[in-house]
Formats: sequence, structure tokens, C-alpha cells
Amino acid sequence: MTDASTTTSGRVPRLDEEPEKVKFVRTDAVQWEGPWDPDAYDPDAARATTESYLDDAVEAERLGLDGQLMTEHHFDGWTMAPSPNLFLAALAMRTTRLRLGQAVHVLPIHNPWRLAEECGQLDVLSNGRAEI
Repeated sequence: MTDASTTTSGRVPRLDEEPEKVKFVRTDAVQWEGPWDPDAYDPDAARATTESYLDDAVEAERLGLDGQLMTEHHFDGWTMAPSPNLFLAALAMRTTRLRLGQAVHVLPIHNPWRLAEECGQLDVLSNGRAEI
């Protein structure tokens, strides 16, 4: 795995930089672990599941992984993070080196200006670590 070094400017290198180094990236979707019955939804369990996914990503950074990518899913019974940017913004507040990005954006359901602005905001919040 790569080390936690930064560039001479103090910036964490993008995943496509330093092609001579192998990059280790985690791709995930926050998934509901309970029954798919809306009547069985438990907000405390949902919060605990989300915290668990955030903790896993923080541990991935500690172990030396280079990035965390999130997928965007809608209209199913298991997705708990339909907005990757929101989850990644929370993760940006808990990490310092992990590159953060979206493996999937479902473009037809987004306003392009709004999505571009969200991605820009994620880049600011993550101190330039967003992978768009």
C-alpha cells in the first residue's frame, strides 16, 4: 500500500497521479442491514449502521488505503446513502488523507449545476481530496 505522503505542496496526490504506485481504493454503498419492511425501520439501527460504515472508512485510511468511493442507488429497500456527496462530506470531516469520490452518479436525475456545485463543495470540505 502507498504511504501517507503528500506532494511538495502539501496536497494529497490524486488517484491518477503517480501511476508507478499501486492504489488501493474501497468502493461501497451504505446498506440497510435490517428487514426491508418500512414498518420495521429503526432510526437508531440506521444511525448505527451509518456510523459503522464511517468507522470502517476511517480504519481504511489508518491501514493505508488510498481512497473511498461511494455508489449512488435509488428506489430500493437497502440503500441508506442515496447521496454519495453527503456521506463523503461526513467522511471528509473524519479523515485527512483518504481520497474521496463517487463511483456512480445517476446523472439523469440530477440538475447538472447543482451536482457540479456539490462536487465543488466536497472538494473544499475535503481540502482538495475529492475525486470527481
